[in-house]
Amino acid sequence: MLLTIKVHEYIPDLSVGFMIKDRTGYDVFGSNTWLRGEMKDLGHGPGATRTVAINISQLNLGPGSYSIALALHAGASHVAGNFDWWDKAAVFQVVAPAGQPHFAGVCALQARFELAEVLPGTVE
Repeated sequence: MLLTIKVHEYIPDLSVGFMIKDRTGYDVFGSNTWLRGEMKDLGHGPGATRTVAINISQLNLGPGSYSIALALHAGASHVAGNFDWWDKAAVFQVVAPAGQPHFAGVCALQARFELAEVLPGTVE
């Protein structure tokens, strides 16, 4: 996802954040440039235009409807200095791939079941 921002004045600790939400509005996953320690000079210089790419290497979500909220804020959280907020900047559907194990929930963890050998006389 690409996000282009234009800074009208210097903003120390300007951060770009995103949140993935499920169909009920529950926060599934979110992060921002401040928490990740990336792009520390994002708000440098009035009139600066920057394009930020948000890359997620593996989107291990369960089947269902999701949306992405985007935010520009100062520091770690949007609570103190929130400059822009865009709910439902993107809305998308995840479908279960054919041949993949079924599961319940919003994330696809790589879980396996194995029969454990219990030695006689041990407590389970």
